[in-house]
Amino acid sequence: MRLAVLIGLVGWLVVLAVKGTFSSGSQTGSRSAAVAMRPPARLKATPSSMRLPQPLHGATAASSSSGLLVIGGADRNDISTNQVLRLDPGASRGKSAGTLGAPLHDAAAASLGSRTLVFGGGASSTLDTVQELVSGGTARQVGHLPIAASDVSAVSDGAAAYVLGGYDGARPLAAVLRTTDGRSLTTVGNLPTAVRYTAAAALGGRIYAFGGELSTGADTDLIQEYDTATRHASVIGHLPETVSHASALVLNGSIYLVGGRRNGGASDRILRFDPAQHLVRRAGRLPAPVFDAASGTLGGVGYLAGGIGAAGTSVDSVITLSESP
Repeated sequence: MRLAVLIGLVGWLVVLAVKGTFSSGSQTGSRSAAVAMRPPARLKATPSSMRLPQPLHGATAASSSSGLLVIGGADRNDISTNQVLRLDPGASRGKSAGTLGAPLHDAAAASLGSRTLVFGGGASSTLDTVQELVSGGTARQVGHLPIAASDVSAVSDGAAAYVLGGYDGARPLAAVLRTTDGRSLTTVGNLPTAVRYTAAAALGGRIYAFGGELSTGADTDLIQEYDTATRHASVIGHLPETVSHASALVLNGSIYLVGGRRNGGASDRILRFDPAQHLVRRAGRLPAPVFDAASGTLGGVGYLAGGIGAAGTSVDSVITLSESP
């Protein structure tokens, strides 16, 4: 009898142990499935009450210690401006924060610490200048690009600024340039495909170039990657469709591609790019289609300023961009 009781007790304990193991595994599996099935973040785009002083397209933007700066650009008559504006979320209009050395549009800007550098651009002619903004004053020239170039893109990884792509007046460019001071620029690689008006973003030691315009005048769907450590560039994927003149933003470790010119017209599409898997997903829509807008982030919020709208003319709107589950 004692043996029978002992055998029964052991069997009962074994059943409990097995049940607990499968129960625990089921719960863990449920949690994993929940994480895997969690929808990717979307970008909420909201029209801001803030406005630019005038409609602008082809401006560039950079985050600084004083706020988000909107630099240069052209008005509805394609006349370039030398203005530097500071966007203050609490104000109704952008405020003057200085001027460029000369009017220009289609330049690129990047900040290194407390310094904001402006690369190339053009108006009646294409420029090779590198300018450093002066708060409340006129920007000073600190260096030169290897050649005059507009339609360029620029990013900063904190330690250095990188300038990529662009147009020399005859053809798109493939060079990737690096500088730590704006005075000396070194060619550190080439994109596999030369592009102008590409949307660039830096994340995790890599620079991504989305779309752009080719030498034929056609837009491309290429996603090109440049590794800042190895200095190797490659094509890593394709967008759902061709695009140029779009804006790229990094928010909370995610890259978003916003607006742009698709099929010859302004787009309201927002895409999210996953660098780990090289996947592109839809992530929302803008309140109105726009391309050739200035873009930047400030305090975890993205901003899209000006650009060319659905009517084919410049706009003065400012759109705020924030992640939502």
